[in-house]
Amino acid sequence: QPRSWNFDSVHGPASTQAEIYEEVGAPILDAVLSGYNGTVMAYGQTGAGKTHTLLHNTGSPEDAGLVPRLIAALFVTISCDVRNVYKVRASFAQIYNEQVDDLIKPRNVNLKIHHGGSNEVEGLTITECRTAEDLLNLLQLGRRNLIYAETKMNKSSSRSHAVLQLRVSRRQRVLDTSGVGSMH
Repeated sequence: QPRSWNFDSVHGPASTQAEIYEEVGAPILDAVLSGYNGTVMAYGQTGAGKTHTLLHNTGSPEDAGLVPRLIAALFVTISCDVRNVYKVRASFAQIYNEQVDDLIKPRNVNLKIHHGGSNEVEGLTITECRTAEDLLNLLQLGRRNLIYAETKMNKSSSRSHAVLQLRVSRRQRVLDTSGVGSMH
């Protein structure tokens, strides 16, 4: 029996990183900044371009992948918001052979998941990032710690599943309403 599936969009090899970001990343960032949870997941055959589409961060800015674009847009947006104060925290883990390991502190291995309301990973490093550069550096550190192994289809294939989690919190900025001002 024939089956059919509906897709929000389909992007071919001629699609640009900017098109992918505008279609996929920008709406998720808007939702996260409005208080919703957002997820970007890439799934596909080895060598299909998942890493390039999500994480590419060398060369010209036009070639930047979805995650570096999200990071840049996140910090531009929050720096322009004068009414709120934001905190951005990140963790980066890999799942390999049914084991969760910390990619920021690679000595933290075989971490346990607390099942329940939050599904937190016990012992996973969570780092506050004050700038886009802080977060991009954390991403690069974690990527260096990923497990790679050659396959017949891809000589530098990651054999693990990587999970970069960003936690964005916002609180209203407390303004001085005493009527007393000062200039320095």
